[in-house]
Amino acid sequence: MSPASVALLIAINFLIQMTDVVFDGRLQHMIASETRATVASVRGVSVELWGILTFLAMGNIVGEGAFRVGFLAFGGVLVCVGLVYTAWMVPLLIPRTPRPESV
Repeated sequence: MSPASVALLIAINFLIQMTDVVFDGRLQHMIASETRATVASVRGVSVELWGILTFLAMGNIVGEGAFRVGFLAFGGVLVCVGLVYTAWMVPLLIPRTPRPESV
């Protein structure tokens, strides 16, 4: 593994962890305290299940072909999912200010 690829993996992992911390912080402020633990638990379980399914799918793809094909396939899927999620969530996260009424 080249030093550039290790640096890229470290940078991506840092960005993912930073996004997770920011998301958790915003989640804590948006949800009432009586439902916060349930939402956090469901989120944690869904992240773990997604990880397990990703490893299983990656194993099946790589078992039939090469690592490069698997990484490119999952990279493309993750980019597409990220773009769709961003397009869906950004309008929800931007605070809306009421328009001033004209007199």
